[in-house]
Amino acid sequence: MQWGELSIALLGPGSGRKSNARHFVDVWNGDRGSAGYFQRSILLDRYYATTVISGEVNESCAVTVDTGSELPFEVRARMDFDESMALAKQDVDQPIDRALREYCPAAKEIAEKLLPLIDENGGSRAN
Repeated sequence: MQWGELSIALLGPGSGRKSNARHFVDVWNGDRGSAGYFQRSILLDRYYATTVISGEVNESCAVTVDTGSELPFEVRARMDFDESMALAKQDVDQPIDRALREYCPAAKEIAEKLLPLIDENGGSRAN
């Protein structure tokens, strides 16, 4: 599989939110904009997370995780830029199945490997 881009970031709220305090609630409720696919899950039995496929041609999959800190942690995997531009130029949406099969598992795997390193003994579900 040819990779495009993989990014890891803390996810800040959009300009419409004055406070970060409940930002993951927006993510969890699907209020961060339109997406072709949205799913809630629990990672590593400790973290609330969402998976979203988005982009003009469904080229991006983001796994956003509530670590219990102010800003959610996000891993995003996307197809090669040139391929996404070619599909957009042809006005052809990429099937969501491809993103679910190729990009979402990679984003989830990386999130699960990094979480214990950046949030040891933590988690949004931790007691």
